[in-house]
Amino acid sequence: MLNLDPYLNFNGQRRQAMEFYRSVLGGDLQFSTYQETGQSKKDEEKNLIMHSVLKNDFLTIYAADGKEEHKVSFGNSVHLSIQGDDEEKLTGFF
Repeated sequence: MLNLDPYLNFNGQRRQAMEFYRSVLGGDLQFSTYQETGQSKKDEEKNLIMHSVLKNDFLTIYAADGKEEHKVSFGNSVHLSIQGDDEEKLTGFF
C-alpha cells in the first residue's frame, strides 16, 4: 500500500491549525516541541512544534513550525510525503 500525505509548515501557528483540522476531521493529534526533541537553541523556539501528526481513518496530515534558520514562506509551506511498503515502486518514483 502507498500513501501520499501532506506535510504542512507554519510560522508558529501549527498548534492552532492542527487543532482546527482535528475539530473538522476528527482523529488523533500528536505533536513534539523543539524543546522535547532537544532541537531548540533559543528560548523563543522551545514551544514551537517540530513534528505533529493528525491521523483518522482515511487521512494523515503532518505539520511543523519553521524556525529562524528555516523560515516558512509562500512556496515552501507544503510538502508531500510518499510512504509505503513497496520499496521498488517507491524507489521508482525517484
